[in-house]
Amino acid sequence: MPSDDLYEVFDDLREEFRHKTQREFLAEIHELLESRPTLQSILSKRRRNPTHMAVTFDRRVNDAVFSYGYFDILLVVLDRLSGGSGIYKPVHQVRVLRWNASDAELLAILRAVAPRFPQTDYRRLLVMKFDMSSLQGHRIDRKIHRR
Repeated sequence: MPSDDLYEVFDDLREEFRHKTQREFLAEIHELLESRPTLQSILSKRRRNPTHMAVTFDRRVNDAVFSYGYFDILLVVLDRLSGGSGIYKPVHQVRVLRWNASDAELLAILRAVAPRFPQTDYRRLLVMKFDMSSLQGHRIDRKIHRR
């Protein structure tokens, strides 16, 4: 991903988040992604037809610092860097984002970034391809959860 695109995405997101701690979190993610060429090469991949990936995660037992909201922010960043317009949350504990690389590469990015922050240091994490067109369920939420 060209660094101009990276800056543009983070500048847009910083304007959307009003809380200082959230903007600081975005700045730390930006710095981390910018400093790791391996992560940049994953983020620079482009597909003709991006896929959707489902991500589900568990926090550590009795972890008062973990924040599902901050994990959502991390996923919004990755979604936006892949050209998405926001993450979906069809049911609790499942987030869906647009993604241009493989599921293994999404897992690699999440494993490299999330444990570095106490708010996103998960216990377990599952990433899988998700077909939005064949979504079946009862009372699932089809709207964008967070932009």
